[in-house]
Amino acid sequence: MNLAKLTHTINILLAEDSTSERLFIASLLELLQVEDCNIVLHQCIDGQQALSLCENQPIDLLISDWRMPKLTGIAVCKLLKQTDSPPYILLLTGNNATDALIYALESGADDYLAKPFEPKVLKMRVIAAIRLIKAQQILKAQNNALNQAFHKTQKLLDQKKYELKQAAQLQHALLPDKRFILEN
Repeated sequence: MNLAKLTHTINILLAEDSTSERLFIASLLELLQVEDCNIVLHQCIDGQQALSLCENQPIDLLISDWRMPKLTGIAVCKLLKQTDSPPYILLLTGNNATDALIYALESGADDYLAKPFEPKVLKMRVIAAIRLIKAQQILKAQNNALNQAFHKTQKLLDQKKYELKQAAQLQHALLPDKRFILEN
């Protein structure tokens, strides 16, 4: 089975408190076509909802506004990066200062895009993120297949060791006692 040619389901969560911006970005994402991918788009209006959704279902890519009510995008980023399998995080903000970019990346964001942005740039950043996510999914599937093969091989090896031990005991039982061995 070629794992690279499987259809990958990519769960994207868009967290944006501005209704107009959320609808605009969602419309761009819904038009996105990526080979071998089924994109499922989820939306929420604040950081607390984003965190809750990420805790209750697998999210592969989080596109989050920096400034949101209840929990900022940076706070969500920091919390999610502490989990076992954090999503790829693309942080959106109106702040294009270098210090803000550095702070976002230090906080765990994987990418950063300043508003206003060109729709084509967002599209390419999302496609690049999806490529990484697909590669991670393929590696995870290959790792699982290798682990299964290892455990199956280990089980067979243990069975063969047991059989060899039984055969050795049988052979040993068939040998004459030491007292019957002729000495020259």
